[in-house]
Amino acid sequence: MAKFRALRFVAGLNRVIAWIVLIGGILFGLLMMALTVLAPRLSAGMMPRATERLGLRGFLGGLFVGLLSVLLPALYFVLLQAASDAILMGLSIEENTREIAAQLRGQAAAARPTNWERPPLDE
Repeated sequence: MAKFRALRFVAGLNRVIAWIVLIGGILFGLLMMALTVLAPRLSAGMMPRATERLGLRGFLGGLFVGLLSVLLPALYFVLLQAASDAILMGLSIEENTREIAAQLRGQAAAARPTNWERPPLDE
């Protein structure tokens, strides 16, 4: 019996989005690095102004932006995977708790005497 199907769907969707973000970020970072090496004039307009403020222009600026575009998606990947694992962990705890409760109910029913009589009163 699969309970909480929506949470299982969200956990799976988180995993898929995490992989898309990671792969897309790596490809974008590699593209930025390649553009700065192969076509510095073309990529000059694509560099954010923050790289110019840091004194990073041309190859160093592209390398900086490329590394950031790989590191930030990697961080998002880890966070999305952790969120997915947290959802699955909660579902696992719920399943285990339900199983233990069923086992304890079975033990309590087995321990109960079937023909219980009142003990005699001391008079």
